[in-house]
Amino acid sequence: MPAPPPPEELAAELRARVDAACAEAAAKIAQADVFLLCTGAGFSADSGLAVYADVARVHAYVQRDFAYHDICQPKWLEDDPELFWGFWGQCFNDYRDTAPHAGYEILSRWAKRFHDTDFAQLLKKQLDPAWPFHFKSDEPPYNVPDRPGAFFAFTSNVDGHHLDWFAPHEVRECHGNVELYQCAARRAGCRKLWRAPLNFRFSVDTRRMRALETVPSKEGSQQPRSDDACSKACSSTCSPCGGSGLVLEETCPFCDGTKSCAGDTGTFALCSNTREDAGRLSRFSDRSSSAGDIAQWIEHELQKEEDEPEEPASPAIAEPRVGRVRGGGRPGALRQLTGPVPDAVAAGFARNRPVCLSCNGPARPAILMFGDFDWQDSPASSKRWKAWSKTVEQIMLETSRKENRKVKAVILEIGAGRNVPTIRSLCERMLHNWKEAGADATLVRVNPELPLGDTHACRPGGHLERSIVSIMARGLDSLCRMDSMMPQAIA
Repeated sequence: MPAPPPPEELAAELRARVDAACAEAAAKIAQADVFLLCTGAGFSADSGLAVYADVARVHAYVQRDFAYHDICQPKWLEDDPELFWGFWGQCFNDYRDTAPHAGYEILSRWAKRFHDTDFAQLLKKQLDPAWPFHFKSDEPPYNVPDRPGAFFAFTSNVDGHHLDWFAPHEVRECHGNVELYQCAARRAGCRKLWRAPLNFRFSVDTRRMRALETVPSKEGSQQPRSDDACSKACSSTCSPCGGSGLVLEETCPFCDGTKSCAGDTGTFALCSNTREDAGRLSRFSDRSSSAGDIAQWIEHELQKEEDEPEEPASPAIAEPRVGRVRGGGRPGALRQLTGPVPDAVAAGFARNRPVCLSCNGPARPAILMFGDFDWQDSPASSKRWKAWSKTVEQIMLETSRKENRKVKAVILEIGAGRNVPTIRSLCERMLHNWKEAGADATLVRVNPELPLGDTHACRPGGHLERSIVSIMARGLDSLCRMDSMMPQAIA
């Protein structure tokens, strides 16, 4: 378990020496042969995305006394699919519409120095010949055309933002990401992973954090969500008619033919004749299989308006939460991924709830959730990370024994907290293993609350204490400071 925050006297000392710690870290990275980047949820926070403590602080979840670990469970896909897709659909939208912060560019620039060094070339030669570990039973969702050098990024974040800046052969997402999908009934034998279409957005009622299965459109069709549809509060296009102004060749009762949502609240315009329109549309049910759905959906929206109270007014939101993030667009989304990208129908996204490409049953994000026994990890991705870390350790050991020289290595950990300590545990384990292999290894831990070591060996007084640089600050701020202090050769 992570150690508690440092006592106030020590915390004050750590905050006072942030610049000195950043200078030390910059010097270590500039001199390193190997650079491992490890990131947790706090790293995404600088992009304006919600983290564990804040993601569920919206009225719809507070009413049910839900915290993040209550919502982030696969059981809701069967028990309450509107809740499940309301949460994961909005997370998908948030991540797709928010750009990674400037720290990614800084790290990408640093990483380039480690791609073609002597150590990198030796590493590429010694990697397992089976790389990239793709087999017929493990069809890759994207291409992996190269081998990593002396840089690798390991993250527990599921936003997919690392793939805007780092190539897939040098990234390990240990909990999956929201861009990949899998069959929800994996035990039935469907093991394929596939990508979401690039122009898709889920339709989510962000006030109630619920997502209906289909968004009715014109007669005989269902309207898939696209990036110009009303998926969030700032949108203007009417979802029921898809911006056409018509439902079943009749004036849309939600926007009254205006093709837009009411005002900038993100809720649908409910004119005085809406209930009459619902009854009228229900009489067309013999003309189209979607007509009954539309009438039922209109009644459902009306009932919610009558039964559920408005979310109480609150001061300006200081911390991001699901459905209430920075946004602003993400022009470089997934630009490091190569290979064909399916359209909405080919990817099983024809409706507001994806379906499995093999069995046509329910699909789900390929993300490790709490109480999750059906998560489909990418075997190839896991093997690539293990092969890289094993080969690095072997070279460290051989260099120490045969050349009597220590490989210089840096592990940069940013934003890894105590809620899910995967990254913190990994970093301290890697530090221990690399030191045992004879390397001159350093762990740079950047965290505004928990910058110290966790295990007895890494805590103050432990034998690895001197191998840890503790920076008690946020990730982006620390990276900017380090970058300004970085020698010109790497900066």
